[in-house]
Amino acid sequence: EYVTSSLSDERDPRAFAAADGSVYVAWWIDDVTPRIHFSRRDSGFDGWTIARQVAGNGSHPTIAIVDGRVWVAYERDAKLGLRHVIVAQELPEGGFAKRIVATSDHNQVIGAELHNDAGRLWVDWRQSSQEIGYAEWVDGDWSETTTVPLENRSWAGEQQARRSIRDLLLLR
Repeated sequence: EYVTSSLSDERDPRAFAAADGSVYVAWWIDDVTPRIHFSRRDSGFDGWTIARQVAGNGSHPTIAIVDGRVWVAYERDAKLGLRHVIVAQELPEGGFAKRIVATSDHNQVIGAELHNDAGRLWVDWRQSSQEIGYAEWVDGDWSETTTVPLENRSWAGEQQARRSIRDLLLLR
């Protein structure tokens, strides 16, 4: 089944299953200016909504639904080899409010991942070759960036560091 029929180079689809059974998918289009899009398939319906653009400059999105609204975390190249972690929040009147949550000095894909678990919303990413950074949505704003050491630089080590962040936030 196709979510979109575009001829563009669409990459890295990420899905989120909402509590009501709807499924949301975000992806990016690798073009001169990379773009982030999302689409929704409502529970009990065939087919997907027309894709909506979230951002006109970004890549590697993840998606979550919070209180019925779409949230998308993604990364964007910044100057001097830095990368921004950006979170876009769907607005009630349409469109998205975007916020730079952090800047990473990791000069490769930073893998920003948005999490909505047990009533908590946070984003984590590869802050540097030796750290995973994270920020939590608290009282309508993003917390300061906190980092945890990356003991093992493999994919498994990165996942372990991200699980330790999850455990820390959910045990608070």
